[in-house]
Amino acid sequence: MVRCSFGCFSTHPCACTLPPSSDANLIEGLGEFTPTPILVVQGTADPLVPYAGGETRSAIGSAETLAKLNGSTQHRHLDFDGFSYDDFTGGEPVRLVTMKDHGHMVPVDKQLDARLGPSSTATTGVKLLTDFLADVADARTR
Repeated sequence: MVRCSFGCFSTHPCACTLPPSSDANLIEGLGEFTPTPILVVQGTADPLVPYAGGETRSAIGSAETLAKLNGSTQHRHLDFDGFSYDDFTGGEPVRLVTMKDHGHMVPVDKQLDARLGPSSTATTGVKLLTDFLADVADARTR
């Protein structure tokens, strides 16, 4: 599963659109959850969906919730220049990519509309997705 902006709200509403993390406020009755590899990309300077949460779950809180649903209990954090990964494994993988000082947009190699917040050229959405899918495939062949 990959989300982009509005897709976030339509693909995993139980993790993103509810108040701060609590098992008591998850939506029930949506049917059986099917574990699925999930890539989430969130900017720390997003003016529309705050990274730290508030009226919505935080980025890490959303990733932790999705990891729990996926049965992924192992966690590792990796820092890169301008972004980081929080990988959750053990079941179907969940990767949160934190784009440092990045706004509400898929990372690209050019500057975008300033109303979406600052952008970064540290990586691109295509590279993040390609790397994630390669890591998922690699993990399945081990």
